[in-house]
Amino acid sequence: MRTHRNIRAIVVATILQNLVFAYAIERLFWESRSMSVQDVVFTEIIYVVLILVLEVPAGIVADRGSRRAVLITASIFSTLEFVLILFATRFAHFAAAVSVAAISSVLVSGTRNALVFESLAETGDATRFPQVLGRLEAVDSATVIVALVAGGFLAERFGMPALYWVAIFANAAAVAVHLLIADAARDDRGAKPTPHGSELRLGLRLIVTKPRLLAALVAGIAVGGSITYFDEFLTLHLRDVAMPVWSFGIVLGGAYAARAAGALAGERLEILAERSWFFPLAVLGFLAIQVFFGSVGTAVGLAFVALLYFTWGALDVIAVSRLHAAAESSYRATAESVASQLEQAVALVFGILFGVAAERGTIASAISVTALATGVVYLGYLVASSLRASDA
Repeated sequence: MRTHRNIRAIVVATILQNLVFAYAIERLFWESRSMSVQDVVFTEIIYVVLILVLEVPAGIVADRGSRRAVLITASIFSTLEFVLILFATRFAHFAAAVSVAAISSVLVSGTRNALVFESLAETGDATRFPQVLGRLEAVDSATVIVALVAGGFLAERFGMPALYWVAIFANAAAVAVHLLIADAARDDRGAKPTPHGSELRLGLRLIVTKPRLLAALVAGIAVGGSITYFDEFLTLHLRDVAMPVWSFGIVLGGAYAARAAGALAGERLEILAERSWFFPLAVLGFLAIQVFFGSVGTAVGLAFVALLYFTWGALDVIAVSRLHAAAESSYRATAESVASQLEQAVALVFGILFGVAAERGTIASAISVTALATGVVYLGYLVASSLRASDA
């Protein structure tokens, strides 16, 4: 009974936390408060740097303490983030908001999925984790879709600040829902305590010593790291090509519908993912579409956006499912935090590149340049992996 209550509570909290109608006009709101594209990139860099510093310590806290307490704290910080944004008027205010958002993100990273896995394992249903994770990610995306589609219309009707008030109250309600969660029994409870600092070592060793897991994680990191700025600045690109504000939510809603479909398909695509060609084809195809998007007309480019988000959703579920299946409870959240930290490091490097390219050109051209750079790095990984395999 506890297991089902945990998952239901997590689903409800996820819905509440994603009722952010301001997503559709976020970049426009920030721009109205004096934030340029480079300013936004700088805040993204602050966000990523904080995640790099705090990600693993947060995972260790979740593995050593109460996952419930960590999720409650994360939802409190998420509420504070929107309060700060609503009243922000200059760069320092937005920097504070993204700093709070980073703390919330690292606390959730790994913790939520670890609790879901352990809640299922408590009743012998751990094998259902990929399916449950896919559905949870689909619920996540579906709520975002509703918020995005409605956001553009609501912004024109009630103004942009009103949408942030809705986000504040919805996230505050999520705090109350998280109070209903109970910590699940862990499969290694009663075992010898893990020595301090060993969670990071064990998480890293898990990733680098299992080729099947490493292939999925590298693919997920390449896709997740490269789509970060595409996702962040797509609305400004739509604005630059003279699309109406009400259409922003429809475009982004369609994109996240594709991501939800990808998350639901992740479990089924796991069969294909066992083939050696699957991840290279998925990642390189994904990056080629981003390059294409930056070099063609808007209408043609938008037709391929759904493929990007579908691939993103599917690879994320495959990678996270493999990670939690391979990890032990004593370092499960930390292992996912390590993977997330690697993705954020990639996003930081390419964020700098994106900012320079956007300053000298357009948002679309910056997307193409970032995707090309990601492709070069990923091809380097494939060559190195092939050489290592031949030596073995």
